[in-house]
Amino acid sequence: MDGCLVPGQSVMLAVAAPASGRFTGGGVQMRLQSSFPEGGDVGSYIRDRPSSDHIPSLLRAALPENATVVALNMSAGEAGLAAALRSGRQQIFVCDAECSEDVHAWARSGVHAGIKVFAGTSEFASAVAGVLAEATTRICTSPRCHRHARGNPAHAGQ
Repeated sequence: MDGCLVPGQSVMLAVAAPASGRFTGGGVQMRLQSSFPEGGDVGSYIRDRPSSDHIPSLLRAALPENATVVALNMSAGEAGLAAALRSGRQQIFVCDAECSEDVHAWARSGVHAGIKVFAGTSEFASAVAGVLAEATTRICTSPRCHRHARGNPAHAGQ
């Protein structure tokens, strides 16, 4: 994997897909049984072999030594991400997410923190795209804005 990362570029990784029954906790991905009842106890419905290996450890073993892997959970939140980014090092942030709201919170935090590279599930990609679309809509509100020019798909119908 040497050379696969841009020097100084941080990456946010969220492999959880809570809508599909996959979540991450403590850097480990787990899957719920498909028969998980609404409002049931999550812990009692984990399969016998429900989890992956520790994702941050797998990345540390595969990446060059100059890449720092940081495991983040929701208690760290946007403040924890911002604090880690202040170091200026190239970092891979592995984000725990136990529900769809967590996935969306990481997407917002990453975009707001200025992260440019996101990796993970389609649920995470959709959340990042949604945050970017909201930011574009908020930034461009004037009918005189150059981005309102005909043919610009970002402003279709405006």
